[in-house]
Amino acid sequence: MRLGVVMTGSGAFSAANAGVLRLLGERSLNIHAVCGMQDAAWTAALHAVGYDAQDMEKALDHIGAGACRLFRAQYPSRALTCGRRAWLNDGRVIDRLLRIQTGEMLLGLCPRRVIFPCRIASSGKRVVFTTRAYACAGSCDATQQATVSFAARAAMGNPPFLAPLAWAGSYLLGEDDAAWAAQQLMHMGADRVLIFDPRADAGAQMDALELAAARSRWMKAPEDGSSVRVIGIGMPLGVHALDYSKAREIAQAGYEAARERLDGALLEMGMTQCRILPFRARAQKMLGRR
Repeated sequence: MRLGVVMTGSGAFSAANAGVLRLLGERSLNIHAVCGMQDAAWTAALHAVGYDAQDMEKALDHIGAGACRLFRAQYPSRALTCGRRAWLNDGRVIDRLLRIQTGEMLLGLCPRRVIFPCRIASSGKRVVFTTRAYACAGSCDATQQATVSFAARAAMGNPPFLAPLAWAGSYLLGEDDAAWAAQQLMHMGADRVLIFDPRADAGAQMDALELAAARSRWMKAPEDGSSVRVIGIGMPLGVHALDYSKAREIAQAGYEAARERLDGALLEMGMTQCRILPFRARAQKMLGRR
């Protein structure tokens, strides 16, 4: 079966998806299509241009090295309340790192199927930046006329904390509806979809970025029959969405959570044959020795 993956997560929590991709690679599960939502669009962008697990870890180290500047508030909150600014962080450091890591590759040239869903701020209409043309579900426009770095950064737009990007004369906001995103992946050809949802412990104190993105938790996608499953990923204690310096630790938490819950989710969706995949490589080696 063709497996689709919806990646979500605010700030550094999105790095958990790198651990998820590492596990899926070790399990030899072929990912048909990926959707990058919120700040997880960064991980999806690296996947789109062809990063493997090792390259992804190096990218996380690169991000961690510039962690102190990534989401630092560049303007005082008083400027926001007085109307002199519309957001606290303009995202220039994020833009620069994304361009460096993706090499300004055009969406249509990417080797993997990835979508980045957004909304037009003025009208609320959905826009999907995609690496492959497909028949969209619902009322939305799909386009390949952008670079991967632009599409990912547009999907990360989350005012008033992080500035949105302008496109076709209007600002683009990140899409929060994971159920709709899963539907898009099915229209792209996926038979089953997994939604990965990294979040802080319920008793943990939330930082500014987590609070800015908290509204998406109220709209989290319910399970859709046997085709969609949501896998929650708990973050280590003391780790916050602004802790990009702990990206490696967060990625490992994503790996462990996926390893723990993946089999159950696949079985519930009817992908029973996926349980034997981890043993195929070993069996091939043993046959080769004989």
